[in-house]
Amino acid sequence: MNKILFAFLAFGCMSYNSYANDGIANDYDKTLKKDTVKTHFLEEVVVFSHKETNLLEAMPGAISVISYKQLDAMQVNGLPDISTLVPNFFVPDYGSQLTTPLYIRGVGNRITGQASGMYVDNVPILNKANYDVEFIDVHYIEILRGPQGTLFGRNSMGGMMNIATLSPLDYQRTKIGVTGGNYGLFRTKASTHAKLNDRFGFSMAGYYDRSDGYFINNYSGKKADPMESAGGHVRFDYQLSKHWKTSLSAHYNFSEQGAFPYHKYDKTTGVTEPINYSDEGAYLRRMGLTALNLEYKDDNILFTSATSYQGLNDDMNMDQDYTPAPIYSIRQRQKQNAFTQELAVKSNKESNYRWSFGLFGSYDNFKTNISENWTSDGLQTFLDMILAPIKAGGARLPNITVAGEGTIPNPVSTKAVTSNAAIYHQSTYNNLFIDGLSITGGLRLDYGKTSLDYQSAMEMRLLVDLTPVVPYPVPPVSLQGDTTLQGFLSMNHFMLLPKIALKYEWNKRNYVYASATKGFNPGGYNIQMFAETITQILIGKMASGYMPATNPIDWGKDAAFNPEYNWTYELGYKGEWLNRRLSAEIALFYVDMHDMQLAKTVSFGRELTNAGKAVSKGIDLHVDARICAGLTAAVNYGYTHATFKEYDNGKADLKGYYLPFVPRQTFSIYAAYEKNFTRSFVKRFDVQVQYNGADKIYWTEANDVTLDFYSLLNLKAGVPKGHFRLN
Repeated sequence: MNKILFAFLAFGCMSYNSYANDGIANDYDKTLKKDTVKTHFLEEVVVFSHKETNLLEAMPGAISVISYKQLDAMQVNGLPDISTLVPNFFVPDYGSQLTTPLYIRGVGNRITGQASGMYVDNVPILNKANYDVEFIDVHYIEILRGPQGTLFGRNSMGGMMNIATLSPLDYQRTKIGVTGGNYGLFRTKASTHAKLNDRFGFSMAGYYDRSDGYFINNYSGKKADPMESAGGHVRFDYQLSKHWKTSLSAHYNFSEQGAFPYHKYDKTTGVTEPINYSDEGAYLRRMGLTALNLEYKDDNILFTSATSYQGLNDDMNMDQDYTPAPIYSIRQRQKQNAFTQELAVKSNKESNYRWSFGLFGSYDNFKTNISENWTSDGLQTFLDMILAPIKAGGARLPNITVAGEGTIPNPVSTKAVTSNAAIYHQSTYNNLFIDGLSITGGLRLDYGKTSLDYQSAMEMRLLVDLTPVVPYPVPPVSLQGDTTLQGFLSMNHFMLLPKIALKYEWNKRNYVYASATKGFNPGGYNIQMFAETITQILIGKMASGYMPATNPIDWGKDAAFNPEYNWTYELGYKGEWLNRRLSAEIALFYVDMHDMQLAKTVSFGRELTNAGKAVSKGIDLHVDARICAGLTAAVNYGYTHATFKEYDNGKADLKGYYLPFVPRQTFSIYAAYEKNFTRSFVKRFDVQVQYNGADKIYWTEANDVTLDFYSLLNLKAGVPKGHFRLN
């Protein structure tokens, strides 16, 4: 039976706001023009771009913005909650924060790197293990759909999400919220923003989350997916002078949870068995981000500098076979230390010509220690898989069995260092030849280098029975062997990322645009291949005299995957009617993908491979309406048809098959109603209704495992009273 989580009690928030209208003001910068965009409720939100040469409200591209009020109204607490809220934006939830990929318009990457990027306060997050954190003190979230390679570089070929936190110079309030529900759900958040004088402000925020989990492991009788997390951040903003401003922020997150509450699924019968595995699953994550932003702004230019340090320290224990039998388990520990620096300058003057230049650099040191533990039964299963195709070909082989009992370890140690440098430029010229016609063009030169130091070792003993291949009885032969796999690999790339867009605006409320943009993901190495690779090498060495020779394993070739790039062509319209009571955005897109990076299932685990060519085409649609006093509504719909153009996985030609993890349709229907009372104990009542859905998803490239259409209904009603609010 499907279980439905119903949070039956939510009381919060007790708040104090120094502004009567609970809005965001900017005392020190009222004279400077600001960019705004429309969100749900036809609400205008002040946004800010350090690089874009177009106003975001009139940008020739698909953009969605969710304000802090909407995040609260729609009960968004983390990245998975945003899935399907905007067109063709999907975040698969695997039950663990270890990996949280973003899929935008069919472009995504489940493991090793990311195809769509995330920024927090002008700083790129380099590892998607850091994506899934609690949202706290968020001002707004903007999601740019389509490649953003010119301004944001690598890992943004699907799009980019930017999270902006609240500035204490703009926003002052103390807020405490508590939420409770079934399945042991408990959540509390607290934050305070203070402006000590006209130039200096600070904010502090913290949260604690827990849940008992939803799935029981039959083997242990315990919940497979309990979760507990805590964290917070501090921020200091200082207006140095009329033109100079700086911001320093630090974020920390701790999370402990069960790792992947997976069921065993039989593709032939379609039966999903209960969770029932023997080895403990757990995931512990500690992460931190420190960012320093410096800004200079006058009537002519805007200069910004963004510096960051990012750290990750996590530890995962996982049953790799997900059966009651002790076959194969893994403990993976990762430690990341990364630095980024970006300098950008753009024109800030009202004129037809606007420009932007920038420099970007990053250094990422990522160490991994993996303890892969086999049992003799597990290795025997793997050995039989290797020998099966040889026997099927008619070869006579001896009987080979793995000797001994207990655990056979395979320790793996890697150090991956990635360096990246880029220079970019973008220009926009408005009123080109005729009023309302504009052109935007840009180019980025991106250089990257990735190196990998690796070491892995393993030893085992085999018993070889020669009876099937010799005409006389002989005693079994015992083979003792060990092997070490170690070395150094490196690759580098240069990539040019151009962009061009045309826009025609016939009035301030309506325009059409067309664009062509290139995006890319860098290549890299599969560190999760060591277990299979070294096992095959060892078995091959020990049994070389008793079985046909196999092709030698080229570790460097097998481990590497190449860069992926795409071209996206987009045609769109944005407009407002009925005195701005109704607005709509529509975009048609065609994404041509080359050397697509695809997570491929192998004997034990997954690896990233290049899957030839693919194409994704579809439509984004967003409509906002102010229906009557107090009643607003919004509809988001996305259709994506993403298929392989060229791909043979070694078993079949998959041309025309759907890309995995990409729903063909996503939708979100939202309505909000607010009623004010003049002579009542309760001064206001509001209610929000939200219905989201995602179409069928294929979990494999062969399209033989699917997740059917599913939807979520979200209802929320609340009444405020003074500093308190009950929802």
